[in-house]
Amino acid sequence: ASPGFIDQIFLGFGQFDIVASLTRAEVYVSYPGRISVIDTTQNRIIRSVPASDAKERMALHPNGSSMYIPLKNDNSIEIVNINTGARSRIINIPSPSNPTFNATGSRLYVSNSTDNFVYVIDTFTAKIIHSISITGPSHSMLGSNNRLYVSTRLSQIAVIDVNTYQILAY
Repeated sequence: ASPGFIDQIFLGFGQFDIVASLTRAEVYVSYPGRISVIDTTQNRIIRSVPASDAKERMALHPNGSSMYIPLKNDNSIEIVNINTGARSRIINIPSPSNPTFNATGSRLYVSNSTDNFVYVIDTFTAKIIHSISITGPSHSMLGSNNRLYVSTRLSQIAVIDVNTYQILAY
């Protein structure tokens, strides 16, 4: 059988980002002021939780409990409990974008959309513990196997060792 259209879910207008859970049969969609949670086994919205006006890519903590939402205009990252909607912490960081976690969720890597840095955040303390200088503002980031791959707006990929914070290659 060939793949085909399965279902359509009307979410309204203004959605920005979509994130899939690795631990639950759920997908999360950001809108101005909320995150809708879709049950992927039933293809329906099961709840919505309040969130700020997310206009950047979100990151779901690996344990599936919290969504990290960059608020570029507020120079912060909002952390929203995906089950209750409670906002647990705000991390202050200049013009945050492209959040991504390490495998355990103990570190969050966030680029700055206006300068040439990647910030390393300890998710337990919600504090910046290191900054890594790269050759240009980042376009996107991905973590894999103790490496962080950062695509810059200068058409380069920085390969960073997440244990030493050293740039291994461009």
